[in-house]
Amino acid sequence: MSSAYVDIIRYAIEEAWNKANVDVLDQVYAPECVSHEVSPGGVDTLGIEVQKEHLRGQRAALSDFQVTIEDVVCAADKVAFRWVVAGTHTGDWMGIAPTGKQITWGGITICRFANGKIVEEWLAADMLTALMQLGVLGSIKRVEGPPRPPQLELLGHRGRRFEEADGCHYLIEGQVKNLSDLTLERVEVLVTMYDENDRLLSSERSFLASEMLQPGEVSRFAVHAARVGQASRRYEIRFEQNGQTVEARDSSRREQAGARGPPTEWR
Repeated sequence: MSSAYVDIIRYAIEEAWNKANVDVLDQVYAPECVSHEVSPGGVDTLGIEVQKEHLRGQRAALSDFQVTIEDVVCAADKVAFRWVVAGTHTGDWMGIAPTGKQITWGGITICRFANGKIVEEWLAADMLTALMQLGVLGSIKRVEGPPRPPQLELLGHRGRRFEEADGCHYLIEGQVKNLSDLTLERVEVLVTMYDENDRLLSSERSFLASEMLQPGEVSRFAVHAARVGQASRRYEIRFEQNGQTVEARDSSRREQAGARGPPTEWR
């Protein structure tokens, strides 16, 4: 029976709402039907005459009035449908003098049937959008969320080892790009070196060459580690600002900088 209810809804929209055949509603609604307007400020109404008066008022205020059904879902004795209304504001509407503006808004209606007619319905309409289009309300400003946390992209890096009489010296150089929306100041580069057994050998730090790194800008860095007693097999690179870790994506190795990946070759 639910498919027949869908046909009734489509018939009512086309004949009554779009073609202004108001008496068609007598075939669709029960005489004591109840309508619940669940939109803010909405009220419950009783009786088919209220439905007819509402239809007449809408069509009188909005020329070329048209309702389009976008989606329909039915189950047991209920039909839910999503609709869109379009029209030109040429008459008094909701206490607003004619503006001549085209307006469009949408909503959802759920109808409950008994004995082949609608006995109860629930209506939710996006009237705020219509009022904004008429200029009654100002445009809704987008509320921006918090800025993205600082993030860097490690564009490339290399580590070089120098054998000296007092031990091994290491130089780690590279470039980073600021991916965030923030200006990053005094970002530190931390390089940690490990031996072949993954034991910590040394940890050194330095600042980026650019003291202030604007969004989208690139900066060089160089960290020197002197007199490391044993040979280092690999190193990790991390970044900090004011003692807080700055996320960095290593695009050259497709992993997070600082993650313990495969050993880095020294040159």
